[in-house]
Amino acid sequence: MRVPLLCLSVLIALSGCTLAPSSRRVIEDDFVEEIDPAQREHAWDEIAELKSRIAGEPDNAELYRRLAVLYRLAGTPRSRLLSVEAIDKAIQLDSRDPRNHLEKGLTLLARRFIGEAEECFRRAVKIDPKHFEGWYQLGALEKTEYLKTMCFPDHLKNSIRYFRKANSLDRWDEDTLFNLGFLHMFRSMFRTARTYAYKAADIAPDNPRNYLLLGAIHVHFKKFDLAEHAFGTAFELMTAEERRAYEDVSLILPNDLRDLYLESSFEKIDEWNRKFWIEQDPTPSTELNERRLEHYARVFLANEIFTDKRLDLLGSSTDRGSATIKFGLPDKK
Repeated sequence: MRVPLLCLSVLIALSGCTLAPSSRRVIEDDFVEEIDPAQREHAWDEIAELKSRIAGEPDNAELYRRLAVLYRLAGTPRSRLLSVEAIDKAIQLDSRDPRNHLEKGLTLLARRFIGEAEECFRRAVKIDPKHFEGWYQLGALEKTEYLKTMCFPDHLKNSIRYFRKANSLDRWDEDTLFNLGFLHMFRSMFRTARTYAYKAADIAPDNPRNYLLLGAIHVHFKKFDLAEHAFGTAFELMTAEERRAYEDVSLILPNDLRDLYLESSFEKIDEWNRKFWIEQDPTPSTELNERRLEHYARVFLANEIFTDKRLDLLGSSTDRGSATIKFGLPDKK
């Protein structure tokens, strides 16, 4: 169920979109989650307190690193510049700590200095070849570069290689397993992708994205009963807002009906969706609707590939995401 050749040019023409760098959750107290804007005043209080401690311990590299983390996550252009200054001081005091180079890379990444960030991550894993986070971030960088156009397979191969290295250091990291499952799909290694996806779901059974990934893989294998179960599990774990992109059929409606659909109440939209999928069911004598499951898989891919967190854009709402939902991804030639 791939896009016809005549539609390939549509996706290529829409390939100019840039993506946000990959983000991940914190490991213990070395990294801190993105600070909500409402909490940033509190972050500045912590920064002031930490600066007071540094005044009494000016040779403590660890304090400078923690200060750099807080500056980075305060999320302003000025704070990111101060983060670089703080982490440079930490590196000056302790250049052999890979966490210092990693933190500098994360700050440079937040400032969109991609090449410089990559150099920092490489320096971290050179100092400590068993530094999990360094390998993870290298994998995430290569993944981002590949997904910009999906035209340069070396980025894909490198991303998988780095994530595999990270996985060898931490077999239980869900993010790494998910990324390995997701990326192997683009190498048409769907059995390998399925293995990683199942592992991710076993480790984090409450995370819907793992079941969305499994659902998309099952659709490829035409295991529609398994896909139905996987997507159903994912939707039960998602909020109504998160499910909306999957329930929305406006992109695959005729143009003359799209505006009417979008202007309808939620109740009318639900009824419209029900009738639409009845009409689009290729096997109405069975309980499964293969076309709807394929739609879910395309929405998942659109969101995973094209979502831009920096611009607060959901992938399915972008031009490239819309093309993917309508036509699927182009065949690899």
